[in-house]
Amino acid sequence: SIGGHDFPVLLDTGSSDLWVISSDCTAADCLGIATYQTTPTLSLTDTPFKLGYLMGSVSGTVGYETITLGNYQICSQVFAVADQATDLSLSATGYSGILGLSFPAAASISTTSGISLVQNLFSAFYDDSKKYFAFKLGRDDDRTEPDDSSFTIGQLDEEVLQSIGHNLSGDIQFDEMPVVARSDGVYDYWKVPLLSLTIDSQPLQLSPSRVPEASSPLAVLDTGTTLILGPTLDVENFWGSFGNGTTRKNVWSQWEVRCERAARIGFLLGKEGHEYVVDPQDISWSGSRSGDGWCLGGIQANDQVNSADWILGDVFLRVFPFSCISSRLPQNVYVKHQVPTTSQPAVVGLLQATNADSAMARFKEQRGQDSAPPIQIRSAVHYRRRYKFTPIVLLTITWAIGFIGGSIGRLLFQRIGRCLGIRRKYMSHNTANPEVRVYSR
Repeated sequence: SIGGHDFPVLLDTGSSDLWVISSDCTAADCLGIATYQTTPTLSLTDTPFKLGYLMGSVSGTVGYETITLGNYQICSQVFAVADQATDLSLSATGYSGILGLSFPAAASISTTSGISLVQNLFSAFYDDSKKYFAFKLGRDDDRTEPDDSSFTIGQLDEEVLQSIGHNLSGDIQFDEMPVVARSDGVYDYWKVPLLSLTIDSQPLQLSPSRVPEASSPLAVLDTGTTLILGPTLDVENFWGSFGNGTTRKNVWSQWEVRCERAARIGFLLGKEGHEYVVDPQDISWSGSRSGDGWCLGGIQANDQVNSADWILGDVFLRVFPFSCISSRLPQNVYVKHQVPTTSQPAVVGLLQATNADSAMARFKEQRGQDSAPPIQIRSAVHYRRRYKFTPIVLLTITWAIGFIGGSIGRLLFQRIGRCLGIRRKYMSHNTANPEVRVYSR
């Protein structure tokens, strides 16, 4: 809640600001959603707020308000009251704003105005090992349980662990990957090394990273983006490997694939290259069928990603780790984000969830026979063109398979029985270029 009123917000690991739509917003994006109205606890500044994305933007004013999240309450938390929003599909999804869960360096609101909600929450934790949040992404399609998604702070969700064969009293082994910081040692996004993609266990060579000093391409884990976004040439090589007549570009330059085309797609992440396999139904979206047997591809091209080389959105975050042997119904990867402290670096942990072979069998049963020839990996070509910026690919789908699916799901929190005060710094506001990214749920 903000100022004592509840608002549904998108939990976004690809940004760092908290903002909510004001009742003063009259744009089409603001119609039909819960909007923030001034309360006695609001302290509004004259500092402007502006944040642009690959598709859409939001602007307003920086302020301070009492924020409650589960059992946590923070007094005078910095946030933004947005009176303008464009092309964010808020009316279609019902979200009133976004809660950014990334690092301060990626925030549009300057740290001179105040520290982020995540920073304030973890300032109350004396045990560094508890300074993490964890989530599991659910599915909107064919699900019967409304609490399919999960988000927790400072503890793991026991129900999620039990559903994938673990319990809190046992030895829970996350596949941990250190988060890659900037060249100056500062963390900005939850980015990890992406060594390769695989198609039916065949490696697809990727173009070099355009991030300075990066030894491999970097990927951001981003709950605020629906699809997987990558460099144009890499994505062209990816879809070109599926074979003639099995892929095409539609009138919006989006990649489409024959709905029955079956492929096992994996991502090798971290320095050790652990493979994570994406559910075939997320690579080929049946909910976006054109009516003639074509489905929207879950991997699309965009060369204007500034946070890293690749964005691994919800399509990836609902993955099926290859080495798990469970035969239960589809589950998602369980993701743990450990923030940096004086005793440990920032770490992303992935917990294996279900079996890739079972996912492929379900896909073939639902989609039918794939009569196309076996996939042949397309050779990498002309990597020098990797740096050429291309027009934004407009993702005209709505937020169809969202993070929360219209609800926040189960929220489990450790109780803090006191109000946390924000650490303000009264200095001149430093305007930074906003991070450019896409919300395509």
